[in-house]
Amino acid sequence: MGNVHPFAHVRSFDPDTLELMGVALDCAWYKLLVCGSALTAAWRAEHTREALASQIAASARLGERDIERLCAVALAHVEGLVVEPREAPTGPLRDSSMLRGNGSG
Repeated sequence: MGNVHPFAHVRSFDPDTLELMGVALDCAWYKLLVCGSALTAAWRAEHTREALASQIAASARLGERDIERLCAVALAHVEGLVVEPREAPTGPLRDSSMLRGNGSG
């Protein structure tokens, strides 16, 4: 992750709002780190932070200014994006003749 503030490009908010949005983002990221969320894995961290920031900005555009609520809404959003792996099937996936497409074996 770079050193550029995630909301640096946003021009539609006043400086105080940008600051509290940054605090909400840091709060949400810290909570994910502390709970050991897979969303903080190196290969998805940038996307996770972008999704958090996007949700915080969307909530702020609607008038939300409470840091805890901004954080909670962003966390709920990204946690909804996680797809848990399904259990491996216990039986054969399919008959090998089906894989060839003709069913005749």
